[in-house]
Amino acid sequence: MTTLKIAVVCASNMNRSMRAHEMLKKHDYDVSSFGTNNEVRLPGKSISSQNVYNFGTPYEDMIHDLATDDLEFYSSNKILDMLERNKKIKRAPERIQSVEQLNFDLVITYENKVFEKVIIDYHKRTKRIHSHRPTFLVNLETIDSQQEAELCAKKTLDLVKKFEKYDNYEDNFEKLIEEFEEHINHNILYSVLFY
Repeated sequence: MTTLKIAVVCASNMNRSMRAHEMLKKHDYDVSSFGTNNEVRLPGKSISSQNVYNFGTPYEDMIHDLATDDLEFYSSNKILDMLERNKKIKRAPERIQSVEQLNFDLVITYENKVFEKVIIDYHKRTKRIHSHRPTFLVNLETIDSQQEAELCAKKTLDLVKKFEKYDNYEDNFEKLIEEFEEHINHNILYSVLFY
């Protein structure tokens, strides 16, 4: 059985990637999670207002900030629950573009624009490529809601198990993707990058 080094990536490293991180971690996978935005954005009290944080701001600090601002509001919309979950998984959200070396076998994104940002980031790093090893990039398009993130975490686990099924997933990548598309009854974006 192959040991995969996995990255799960959404926009702010808050909801979709963290739910998938939690699921894979529970199943003892080597997983990291990231965001691609310039900053972390959480819903505010109105559609036009957001809570904005720098990547690297501890989830604990966000909890304190939002609970101090309006405990009842951020409890009722489950943002504090999400942040409590996140702090049990890791200290703070991370931005994939800030990682020194991307040495992942499988990168799973949850939004087309995040998928594109990961590709751009890998291409910017091409001058620093050391091993010419492949990274398999797959996008599982997911609405950024807590309910959809939970469902997608299960799909993420299914996809990782499908990768593990193959001793040589590198040579069977397209077949593996076709099987997975059939399993979820949906076409997905995918690519092969190098690090």
